[in-house]
Amino acid sequence: MINGGYNRREKLIFQFTPQYLVTLPDTLDTILCQIQRKEGLPLNTLINLWVQEKVQQYAKTM
Repeated sequence: MINGGYNRREKLIFQFTPQYLVTLPDTLDTILCQIQRKEGLPLNTLINLWVQEKVQQYAKTM
């Protein structure tokens, strides 16, 4: 998918972004939506930030 948009809070870094399908139980889906509303960021941005943080933490242990 070509990511051609951005909002004022984030910079457009990647022109092409891979898409992943993640299924969540209803309870986690609801919590994720609540976090997204609270943070005011697009859901894909939040998920990318979380994944980036986890990968960086993992890399430190190697």
